[in-house]
Amino acid sequence: MSILDKKWNRESFDYTSWKEDEFGISLKPRDMYWYVTNYGEWIDLNLDEDDLLERTKAHMHTIHEFDDSWDARLVNGMYEDDCKREYGERGNFMLHHPCVISIVFPSTRWHIHETNLKYWNKVFYLRKAYLKKDVDAYLMLIERPYRIPEFIAWCLDERNKMSKKKYWEVIRWLWTDTENVYEHFNEWLALLLDFDTKEVRKMMDKEDKETFDSLPDDFMVYRGGEHEHMSWTLSKEKAEWFRDRYKGLRDCKLFEKRIKKDEVLAYINARGEEEIILRPSLDCFVDYLIDEVYLEA
Repeated sequence: MSILDKKWNRESFDYTSWKEDEFGISLKPRDMYWYVTNYGEWIDLNLDEDDLLERTKAHMHTIHEFDDSWDARLVNGMYEDDCKREYGERGNFMLHHPCVISIVFPSTRWHIHETNLKYWNKVFYLRKAYLKKDVDAYLMLIERPYRIPEFIAWCLDERNKMSKKKYWEVIRWLWTDTENVYEHFNEWLALLLDFDTKEVRKMMDKEDKETFDSLPDDFMVYRGGEHEHMSWTLSKEKAEWFRDRYKGLRDCKLFEKRIKKDEVLAYINARGEEEIILRPSLDCFVDYLIDEVYLEA
C-alpha cells in the first residue's frame, strides 16, 4: 500500500501541532496545504491579485519613508516561536516559514509589512495552484525545506488525482532539489520504500536509465559526509568535494564501498553528480536514531 492509495494516516506525518491564535481560532501555521484548503473561501473572497501587486509595488517605493498604515506585527503563524530560529554565535535570529525564509527576523515595521505582503502573495498563488491542481506550481511556491511535508499533504488529499508517471516526475525533482534528505528521512522512506525497486526506478529519465543499464553487476560508489546514507556517487572526485565543502565546520569523511546493482534504488544525474540512491542500510537508521532521538532527549 502506497501514498497513492491515500490510505496513510496523515496525522503520522504532520510536522506541526495544532495551535490557537489570540481569538481562539485553531490554526496550523506551518501547514500551508491545510490553510489553503480549509480557509479557501476566505482567501477567494479577500485576496485579489491586482490589489496585492499594487500594494507590493507601492511598498517597495517607500523604502526611505514611513507609513503608519504598515503592519506592526507578522501574520499569525509567522511570529510563533518555532518560526524564529537562532543561528550563528551572536544571538542572531532568522524567520523560517513555508512561505517566507528571511536571514534577518523582521523587526522594523517596513520589514514586517514587506514580509506580510510576501506571505499573502504566496497564499494567493498557492490557492490558485491548488484549484488548478498544479502540483508543480504549488511546490515551487513553498520554501525548499518544507516541500516534502507539503507534497505528502497534497498526495493524501482525496480530491487530488495523480498518475504514477506524474508522481515519479515530482519525486525525481524533489530529490534533486533537496539539500538534506536527512531532514525528512522518515518521509523519504515512506515516499520511496512503499514501492518495489522496479517501481522506484521510474524516477529515472531516459538518459539515467541508459547509464544505469550500462553499469556492471557490482561497482564502487563514494560518499562525502558525516555518516553513510542513501545518497552516493560514482565519482570519487565529487564525493571528495562534498567531504570538503564544510571543512572546519563539520567532521566529514570520505566513504567508499563496492555494491551490487540490485542494491540501487535509482541513478540520477540531473545535477551532474552521477548520484546513486541506495536502499538505506541499518547504519543509516542507527545514526538517525542517535541524532534525532537520543540527542534531543
